[in-house]
Amino acid sequence: MTSHPPSRLLASLWPAAAALVLLVGIVPYAGGYEDTRKTIIGILMDRWFASESTTWQYGAIVPFVVGWLVWRKREILKTIPVSGSLLGLGTMIVAMLSYFVGYKANYYYFGYLSIQLFVLGAILWQLGWSWMRQLAFPWLVLGTAWPLYFLEDRLGFPLRMLSTEGVMLIVKLLHLPVIAEGTSLFSASSGEAVGSWMTLKVDGPCSGMNTLFALMFIALLFAHHLQPTFVRRCILFVLSIP
Repeated sequence: MTSHPPSRLLASLWPAAAALVLLVGIVPYAGGYEDTRKTIIGILMDRWFASESTTWQYGAIVPFVVGWLVWRKREILKTIPVSGSLLGLGTMIVAMLSYFVGYKANYYYFGYLSIQLFVLGAILWQLGWSWMRQLAFPWLVLGTAWPLYFLEDRLGFPLRMLSTEGVMLIVKLLHLPVIAEGTSLFSASSGEAVGSWMTLKVDGPCSGMNTLFALMFIALLFAHHLQPTFVRRCILFVLSIP
């Protein structure tokens, strides 16, 4: 059994850690539709602490959860030999290319991808595959921190339609005179104008998007820690969506 002094590990990882701080917290990266570029951490803070939407607020605790997950592995990691892989260096180069593309395109999603790949590459290059296998789940959890706004548009409207169809199923069972147009519901009583006594619009918050990703994040943690097999973990995680 081998043990690695913390000073030795820090000495091997500090260049990658310093580069990560530079890429995330110091270099102005993207501005989207704004006039000035923000750092990636600045972009994340805007999304995590947005007052108009709670969809991505859970992301603010993800770095702390990742740190806790790594800390729980500390005794196991002390016994794993350090054997770096050149594939990690190649992964870091790909990450930097992605970072550059995102910077030139003023598109922060490439920045998210580059940081995720950079962390993967740094672990492989400096510590090796055995370490990466132990840190695979914390690395996966880190990926849940990125606010993927485009998913709100892609998933939000279909979920609103599902909500509308669910309401229509209930009102039909109750024999209520209601008709649906898109994601709007109107009363349709005989002898009265359509919508005269009831008008309801299934808007964005009714899609469930405000809580969907946070619930998936919690389910990911519960599934990993409470289920003994990979298949059962996947089933519990998927069940968080409906």
